[in-house]
Amino acid sequence: MGISSRTTSAGMASDKTLYAPIEGYAAIFNTPDETGDSIAPTAFDDFFSGIVIPAAEPRVSMLYQHKVDCPIGCWNAFRADKKGLFVRGVLLLGSSKAKDVLALVKGGALNGLSIGFRAQSFTRRADGGRHILKAQLWEVSIVTFPMASQARISSIGGATTDRSSAA
Repeated sequence: MGISSRTTSAGMASDKTLYAPIEGYAAIFNTPDETGDSIAPTAFDDFFSGIVIPAAEPRVSMLYQHKVDCPIGCWNAFRADKKGLFVRGVLLLGSSKAKDVLALVKGGALNGLSIGFRAQSFTRRADGGRHILKAQLWEVSIVTFPMASQARISSIGGATTDRSSAA
């Protein structure tokens, strides 16, 4: 499998916005999660080719604990490699919840990532789970307990106003 990547302009706000860069693996390929589901390395190929949402610029939300009413930042770079789906984005520190999340991650109390998606095609695994062949990626959340135990934040930076260091 080759490496696929995508960068979006999501989250580019005014120059006075405080950002905190964050990155890690949001999904691990070919490894069953806590529900028994696994994700094929090609599951997000439509996302990487731009055939995701009819909108001009598809967006993948950064949420806290999968809560749709709790956006905390923007994901702006995605890479599928042999291990899984690697994401990079920024917490938007104008949000009090994003500030809380930054403190929790830096303090070691929070480090999970989890994807929200719609399975478009899958096969059944012998153990009862699904092997997701094609999925529409909706969001990537920062969570306490990820379903995929290896889906973790690998790096988080401090507050900055410099977009280039936060993107």
